[in-house]
Amino acid sequence: MMLEQKVVKKVNQIKDFLWLGDVKKVREIIFDLVKTKGLAELRRSFEEVSRSFKVVQETSKDLTEERKGLRYELSLAKEFKERIKDPSKIREAVAGLLVLDQEELLRKLEGVELLCEVVQKPSYRYVIFENPPKYEVRALIEGVAECNIKELVRRLDEVGFKVLRVGGGRHVGVAAFSTQSYVEVWALPPKVSINVSLLSPEKEKARELGEMVMDALTS
Repeated sequence: MMLEQKVVKKVNQIKDFLWLGDVKKVREIIFDLVKTKGLAELRRSFEEVSRSFKVVQETSKDLTEERKGLRYELSLAKEFKERIKDPSKIREAVAGLLVLDQEELLRKLEGVELLCEVVQKPSYRYVIFENPPKYEVRALIEGVAECNIKELVRRLDEVGFKVLRVGGGRHVGVAAFSTQSYVEVWALPPKVSINVSLLSPEKEKARELGEMVMDALTS
């Protein structure tokens, strides 16, 4: 795997764990990222490309009356292409910028604590955001490419839910209700969002429903 691809993969992981609110895991991934060999070259490429772009902006400003519009953008693109002829240099510069962004994020996260308890399961981890009688269970799936929608529907039916709608494929959408609760599930692996509304607000009940849904999806 190319270094730029490794950087993008790490950044995507960071975004996922930020969505979950797992600040501790975000820090771990960034620390691991900044120790990667070869980042100095990516930073140099970013600095080189940034300098070239600033020069191009000044040059194009002299060629056009206004620094906006299609003519200005075409002028920028043409001049920039002439200065940066190696496409790999652009890829390296983009990856270098991503690394710098993650280092800045790490500084911003200093002193920030976990928003919610992160519960770790064998194939997923999750948190619960509370706004009784509504709860949101956010989960990240680990090592599963697709969600088992058939098993989810079967388990919901088994515990007395009526399924209202089902979406297939990679993006799963399920809504179901029972006499005591309403559940809406949206999944685009590795992210899963489970919205629960309870007639009798109980966090543990929301937890049970969330884990049942996740166990089914990852089975």
